[in-house]
Amino acid sequence: MSITGMPGQGPVRVGIAINDLTAGNMLAFAIMVALFDREHSGVGRWVHTSLIEAQVFMLDFQAARYLMKGEVAGQQETNIPPPYPRRFSHQ
Repeated sequence: MSITGMPGQGPVRVGIAINDLTAGNMLAFAIMVALFDREHSGVGRWVHTSLIEAQVFMLDFQAARYLMKGEVAGQQETNIPPPYPRRFSHQ
């Protein structure tokens, strides 16, 4: 939570269970790859994922930033563009 929210306003929770969704997506991809491999090799596989693996997957660049440059990530604003084009009125 230390990187969520507006700078200087304290951490906030993410609006959705992003870690759970990412772990689910990673597992779905692993299942798909295992099925493709089974078609090719004829051998089945066990697949797994975990919430910690998903979290590391999403934040490993922050760890690399700290380990390489000593930079501690601050809060990041939500700079997600809207899904529709913005309309500006001409005044």
